[in-house]
Amino acid sequence: NMNGYYVHIDNLNITEKENRDLYSAVASIVCEEEIYHVKNVYKSIQARMQGLFSRIGIEHYLQCYYLLHELYADQFEFCRPYMAKIGVEVMGGEEQVLAKMAKNEIVYFSEIREYAKAVGTIIDRYIEFVNRHSDAYIFMSHEAVISVEALELEENLFEELDNELERFLGDLSYRALNEFYDYWKLPKLTIPWNEWLLYSIINKYSEKFSTAVSSNVLSEAIPILTRGDVLEQDMDLSNIVKQEQVLTEDLLDLI
Repeated sequence: NMNGYYVHIDNLNITEKENRDLYSAVASIVCEEEIYHVKNVYKSIQARMQGLFSRIGIEHYLQCYYLLHELYADQFEFCRPYMAKIGVEVMGGEEQVLAKMAKNEIVYFSEIREYAKAVGTIIDRYIEFVNRHSDAYIFMSHEAVISVEALELEENLFEELDNELERFLGDLSYRALNEFYDYWKLPKLTIPWNEWLLYSIINKYSEKFSTAVSSNVLSEAIPILTRGDVLEQDMDLSNIVKQEQVLTEDLLDLI
């Protein structure tokens, strides 16, 4: 796989010496007990193997990845676009980010961005990221997540959750969670309640209700409570945004 087209490995006509030199170059870099992004490996050996790479058409780090994987699948560990020494577990970029997060109970999204940058991956939809990993982390606020273990959450804490949500929703099909104020009726947690924490709790423990967001961009999003049979395309999200704007304007008038 040459990142756009395919070529049979034999047609590259790589000599035994070129193979040995390439292996030595890679082994001199991928030598610690850590995971290496192939982009960095490619940059490190590019000058040393410029003649070979130019001849066989290696011009991109993913082309380099597939070449190394084809030649040295038994000599290194691979998981696109990462590699490591034999015996080192190679996790994907998102899993590496989670491993870095696991060192802290509370992780801010600014830190998650730095972790992603450090391992050479991109997490561009933080709401979906948190939802995917709600077994380990949930929203603490719109700025941070908190580990489920740290909160000591148990399902029986939220046996009355759906009853409170039913009272909040009333006859509506959906409602913005920033309009929920009866947090005193919910179980007391070690952190203050807010609409994003409630959003995560609903996703984890509600048997009757679902959630949506007004935007996939976290900084712009407003979490929404919905009935299970409500489709997102049937919701007038413009009204949800306007309600948030009106609420903000009302608060400014009070200051």
